[in-house]
Amino acid sequence: MAADGAGEPSPPVLTRLAAKAAGLGLHRAARRLLARALTRDRGYAPAWQWLAALARDDGERRYCLEQAVRADPSGADRRDLRRLRRAESRPPPEVAQLAGPPPPPRDLVSGRAGRRRGRRRWWLAGAAGVVLAAVVLGVLHLVHEERKEPLYVALVAGFRNEAAHREKEVEAVRSHLDQVNEDGGVRGHPVRLVRYDDGAATDPATVRAVARRVVADGRVMMAIGHFDSESALAAGPVYAAAGVPLITPTATADGATAAPWVFRTTFDDSYQARFMAAYLRHVLKTRTATVVHDDSAYGRGMASGFTRAFAGLGQVRRDLSVGARFESAQQRARHVDAVVRTVRSDPDAGTIVLATEYEPAVPLVLALRSRGVRNPVMGGDGMSPDSLAHELAGQQERLRGGGLTQQVYMVSPQLGDSLTGPGATWAYAFRRRFGSSATWEAVAAQTAADAAVHALDRSGAGGGTASPGDRRAVRDALAAMDAPGRGFSGLYGEVHFDRSRSLRVQANVGVIERGEFVSAPLQLVAYRRDEGDLAQARAAGRIVDFDGQILARQQVVRTGFNFNRISDLDVHTREFKADFFLWFRYSGDDGATDVEFANQADARYRLPAPIRTTAEGGVRYRLYRVVTTFIAQLDFHDYPFDRQHLAVVLQSRSRTASRVLYVGDRALLSQGQSTLLHSGRDPGTSVNDLPDWRAQALSLHKDRVGSTATLGDPSTVRGGTETPGVHYNQYTADFTVARNAGAYLLTNLLPLVLLAIVTYATLLFSRDPGYAPAKVGILVTAVLTAVVLRTTMLDALPNVGYTVAMGWAYYAYFALAVACVCVVLAGAWLVEHSRLTAWRRLTVLARAGFPLYCAAVALAYLLVYG
Repeated sequence: MAADGAGEPSPPVLTRLAAKAAGLGLHRAARRLLARALTRDRGYAPAWQWLAALARDDGERRYCLEQAVRADPSGADRRDLRRLRRAESRPPPEVAQLAGPPPPPRDLVSGRAGRRRGRRRWWLAGAAGVVLAAVVLGVLHLVHEERKEPLYVALVAGFRNEAAHREKEVEAVRSHLDQVNEDGGVRGHPVRLVRYDDGAATDPATVRAVARRVVADGRVMMAIGHFDSESALAAGPVYAAAGVPLITPTATADGATAAPWVFRTTFDDSYQARFMAAYLRHVLKTRTATVVHDDSAYGRGMASGFTRAFAGLGQVRRDLSVGARFESAQQRARHVDAVVRTVRSDPDAGTIVLATEYEPAVPLVLALRSRGVRNPVMGGDGMSPDSLAHELAGQQERLRGGGLTQQVYMVSPQLGDSLTGPGATWAYAFRRRFGSSATWEAVAAQTAADAAVHALDRSGAGGGTASPGDRRAVRDALAAMDAPGRGFSGLYGEVHFDRSRSLRVQANVGVIERGEFVSAPLQLVAYRRDEGDLAQARAAGRIVDFDGQILARQQVVRTGFNFNRISDLDVHTREFKADFFLWFRYSGDDGATDVEFANQADARYRLPAPIRTTAEGGVRYRLYRVVTTFIAQLDFHDYPFDRQHLAVVLQSRSRTASRVLYVGDRALLSQGQSTLLHSGRDPGTSVNDLPDWRAQALSLHKDRVGSTATLGDPSTVRGGTETPGVHYNQYTADFTVARNAGAYLLTNLLPLVLLAIVTYATLLFSRDPGYAPAKVGILVTAVLTAVVLRTTMLDALPNVGYTVAMGWAYYAYFALAVACVCVVLAGAWLVEHSRLTAWRRLTVLARAGFPLYCAAVALAYLLVYG
């Protein structure tokens, strides 16, 4: 049992014990265990989630979910919290000491203990007037919001010349702004895109002409675009002279942000070149390198930056040129041939560093590999890694024995398959839409749109015509995002601009696998001092000093799930059983396979011995068979129309986020849902072995979790402030299962329908007042029968403190039965007093209103639950 120095179990252990106690029906003991866990770490989100599940009423549940959302804003608790918005937030007694004290009674503060009844009526009348005025003002405000003028943002790209190449980047910007508009826009202003074509930077004069058109557009508040360095270098001075902010997503040339009005959502070439040098020396163990560059701003800057950075780490043998960016096929062939002959003649050429853009890179790599050069090749983001990966994979069969894509490494900002948290969710949705992983350019473009929205929001600029003052306010808002805590949270996590107005994001190294550009097995990532002893990590060779930072060697582990069966779902204990194959592919030591399941029901469970192991080319493979029980977080608000999520959450037992990252195996992610939902042992059968449930989907995604508290560790306190706590990377297989509501409704709803028919029959009896007692007796009996049916329904569920969907049908019936009792008694009174006309009107209204009421209830259920 994990415990601190005082012997007290840690919050995760206490939460697991609480889950077991809840499964045994010991809810009071479970709440006490959760209170102990939260006393030790108030920011531990899973404990708040479990306490919410065991809450006694909606008020306590809302308080717990508010704390869970505060501890983990990226979680799925916001949806549940919205359902409880009408409940009054109240802390459970077990954690009341963690909440703030209640305010003192107002009468004690004022010194006046009593109020006269007449004065209270005036206060109530005044309050009602205030509420009415607030409603009217709210409606007027909404009308005003709808009429607010748009905020215009220019999107500048090579739409004609690079339509296919830029499709994903443009779509990333557009879809993000669409989502912002669906959520209400920026302070009520919708954001509109104005598209401009810069000709893909083939002619700087054309680029400058397009930039002048953008700044002359009186609507444009700011611009996003000029995706490559040549275009950004040409356009930047135009935007600066006109006072229009520009965010370039992917132009990495150092000088692209020289103008104070230009920002970028990626790193610059100097940083990228230094990172390449560090990776070659400390990961690939390269001592010599040959630089090949083209005659472009990107090529020249990368070549000189790498040469300077590598000088203190190894030796640059040669600096070769492959000519200008746009050349004829004959000129390009001569340059490529000269480079290949030079490399082949030098046995110590080492790694070939390509400081080129996409056009010369493809023929150069093809020529090197086709003529037997097997040296490692490394390039930067300017080579368009995703496009290069598809091109080289398509040429793979041209070489006998393959090997075209082996040892080809490329650097780019954080890759789509290595994103975690909200970034991983976005990347998963992106893959479903486009059928391929998000390119780094798409990630940078979406981040540029995100930065633009934050700047527009913080600037306070109005819509319609963009004044010089509004444009400067937007620029100043971007410039103010220059330090931790002042930036914004996006796909990369919390980010900010550095002194060069570049976004300081993580550099990743990718390789080509199955025609796609994916994370290399070993990465260099920022080392978190709070995730281990620095001296010990340095002695073990796990960290690298780089550019004023400390980087850690991180294993990227390709992870796969192949489910054989999911079964034995018990809604009372919230447990289910899963049988699946689990595999890992990785480089480095076997510590990456020391994993646990964060939601396993048996805390003592350990992975069995692997059933298959291989090692080839430095890549290790381990295959396991897992059969055990897991805890699910179930939500019965929509019962019996509910969909539940049965998740298997994997994480390292001891290695923190900076040491290991679990990502999806490409072969698995390329499979459709029909394949994923078939058994791994028998492809002809479904993985679903849950009676009365059907499996709808299996999603595979990454996340990052951990405590934000330091738990008193003095090593995490520096300069009087505490750093964030220890974090772990997780990989989750999440089944969405839906209840088969048809059989349930036939069994449980039919008796309620029969009761409704009996209730309606009381409205058809004789008008003789002597029948009134018999009618009321029938109605009371029907209500009591409905109470029994409702109790039977709830017995099939665990002890939940909220009303489920089917419960509202019973409440609707109770209201109907009470109304019928009132109609019967009122009708008898009217007949006794010979007011037959009023009796007839009441009877007609009741007989017509009854089926209309039932139809309205049925229609409401149909609209909500389909």
